[in-house]
Amino acid sequence: MNTRSAFTFIEIAVSIAILVIGITAAMSLLITGMNWATEAKINFSATDAVETVLTNPRILNRVSRPAEPTPASPDFDDDVISGYLNGYYIVRTVDTSSKVTIANNGGYYARVRIEAYHGGDDQDGEKVVDFYSRVYVAP
Repeated sequence: MNTRSAFTFIEIAVSIAILVIGITAAMSLLITGMNWATEAKINFSATDAVETVLTNPRILNRVSRPAEPTPASPDFDDDVISGYLNGYYIVRTVDTSSKVTIANNGGYYARVRIEAYHGGDDQDGEKVVDFYSRVYVAP
């Protein structure tokens, strides 16, 4: 009497298929997590660079200077300042048409837009931060 027991070919194929699906799902989760971590790192460091340029626009390694400067001030150099900082191409634009003048002291607030691009300049890079704020300009 022969009483050998073994797995059939179909049972082995099904178990291998389940194993492959499980490993594929785990690998896709790992790759997605790594991509999210990379994006978070880029966004964090770009935001840090943007905040630095907001408070100190002269820190940029300038690429070009526009034709119309705004009033000389520690907070403003030009209407548009662009350059590289920490591997990001930063464009700082001051909207002087939106300025709000303070009556008693002569200073004013103006709207500032700062954009950060990763992997190139504003023509071929990917925009990672688009930040708006109001900045006080002393008289």
